Amino acid sequence: MSSRAPLVLAGILSAAALAFAACGGGGGGAAAPTATRAAPAPTAARAATTAAPAGGDVARGKALIVSQGCAACHTIASVPGAVGAVGPRLDAGPILPGKANEPGIGTRAATRKPPLTEAQYIEESIREPDAFAVPDFQKGLMPKLPVSDAQVKDLVAFLLTLK
Repeated sequence: MSSRAPLVLAGILSAAALAFAACGGGGGGAAAPTATRAAPAPTAARAATTAAPAGGDVARGKALIVSQGCAACHTIASVPGAVGAVGPRLDAGPILPGKANEPGIGTRAATRKPPLTEAQYIEESIREPDAFAVPDFQKGLMPKLPVSDAQVKDLVAFLLTLK
């Protein structure tokens, strides 16, 4: 092992810790769960509570991606600094390095939890991050974001543009 290897490893570990902290991780030191449980079947009552938000602002949503720390864990080419790899890529491209290209979350969301719409799935993912685990990702990584209802609408409006 070269004399630089410990420094490189320390740098990688520090960057990962900073990214996790920026995403709101840490949760009291508990280990993230490794098992992925099946999502509960949507019901009409549940779907009604996750109705698509109206009136969101795309520009404010894009700004929230940075201010709420989402950029530390997710990649979105149109958002400066959004180059994280802890969570799935949100724009079009490989969801993980080495995977096939996929459409952005604005399109992909329709397939995640039928019968939820794209907007309903995205809103649920923001409000209840562990309601569904994207394949190749484990539950417990994304924190519940301290955002208002208006901010959720803004985030959903922006994320729906990522086709």
